[in-house]
Amino acid sequence: MLDNTNKLPLYVQLVNTLLEQIQNDMSPNDKLPTEKEICEEYSVSRTTVRLTMNELENRGYIYRIQGKGSFVSSIKKNTINSFFDLDFRAHYEGMNSEELTSELIFFKKEAAQLSLRQKMGLQQEHNIIKIQVLRKLLDIPVALETIILKNQYFNFINEAKLKEEGLDKLINTIDIPLKIVEEKYKARRLNPDEIDLLQSKDEAALVVTKSLYNTNNELIIISERKILTSKFSYQNFIQKEN
Repeated sequence: MLDNTNKLPLYVQLVNTLLEQIQNDMSPNDKLPTEKEICEEYSVSRTTVRLTMNELENRGYIYRIQGKGSFVSSIKKNTINSFFDLDFRAHYEGMNSEELTSELIFFKKEAAQLSLRQKMGLQQEHNIIKIQVLRKLLDIPVALETIILKNQYFNFINEAKLKEEGLDKLINTIDIPLKIVEEKYKARRLNPDEIDLLQSKDEAALVVTKSLYNTNNELIIISERKILTSKFSYQNFIQKEN
């Protein structure tokens, strides 16, 4: 039973409750109860349950198959740790992550420059996938993200799938355990193209560079986020296991 006297919205309480079950009692690809069953068990409305399931899906903990139900993602986190989370919504301190939207600027597969090939351990014939996404809060541009993927792991991703399902959902449908994340921060001025895309003045942005390594210590994902801190407060969090 959820606590109606708690200041947290019911859907946030339900997210936390279901996350605990996913973390402690469920395995990848286990099926979750239906929306009706969750409504009855926790005495909440269908709207609250839908908000909860959308949040869990957006954060990569579950995936949904139309007509079959909701399932635990194959990349199940051992702890709630936003450092390993590629979903920009996981770094939003607001209550409703649906306020954040994304606009695809470009998607391309190309040869990597020598320095990047060395960094990612790429053979000369191997390509990278390069994606740029504009992040918006209530339709106002707040961040510009460039993502580089090691193509040999993500060659199933194309522009059509990316637009239809989103990068976070696509990555969470495959079983690539992540071992190490490195995140670096610096402030720098935006260039004219970035100022234009972000509809910004000539201001410094927070640049967050995230590097993700698999269990073989291969660098497989790089994300660089240029964030307007005057419009968006970027956060990280870790929930320690008991």
